Amino acid sequence: MTLIEIIIVVVIMALSSAGITMSLGALTRANLKSGAGRLAGAMRYAYNRAVVQGTTVRVRFKLPGDSFAIEEAHGGVLLATRKDKEQKRALGDNGAVADAVDPWAAAEARIRNPDKPSVGASPFGPLTTSEGETLKRYTNISLGRGVQFSRLFAANEPKPRTQGEGAVHFFPGGRSEHAFVELSDGKGAAYTLEVNALTGRVRIHPEAYERLDSVQNLDDDPDASEVKDP
Repeated sequence: MTLIEIIIVVVIMALSSAGITMSLGALTRANLKSGAGRLAGAMRYAYNRAVVQGTTVRVRFKLPGDSFAIEEAHGGVLLATRKDKEQKRALGDNGAVADAVDPWAAAEARIRNPDKPSVGASPFGPLTTSEGETLKRYTNISLGRGVQFSRLFAANEPKPRTQGEGAVHFFPGGRSEHAFVELSDGKGAAYTLEVNALTGRVRIHPEAYERLDSVQNLDDDPDASEVKDP
């Protein structure tokens, strides 16, 4: 082979490698966008179910994690405060602290043990039919290949959560927990879902949480969307 032929082969290999890298990047970002849309649709369903059924519904997931579940509570629900969690841990209880609890169970636990703060047990369980059968399709929903939960910013969480379990709650009166859920592909790309507290609408931002303030005219951005009633 001549020197020119060798150079041509090297150039072709470099271009092919770059093309493969770009294709994989585009595929990963497409998976990320699809996962964000799937999660937004599930949140809108949770909001509608809370309003129609008169229950509290939540979308629960692990951080980091690549799947989520929709759960429901038929009784009253109280979101645990930061003070509850800090007091519980200060007394040496390192067990999991529920984000949402039955207020009656929490009050009863405090009466029994006034010197030991307790937030009680979670009242949530899987969605069921009117006959009481579990709707299994809502117990383990995948975000898609390569997509995972990276951070949760919630009203009752002063700091972003990056580890453990997280959830976004939807209440029977038509209100929701104001929250931001960030999804990542593990390679630098991120999508952030914003849940409106008053309307339950979910807006999808095609970027990480820190960059949201730089977004202008979201309604005109083809990559930004809002899940609305059908």
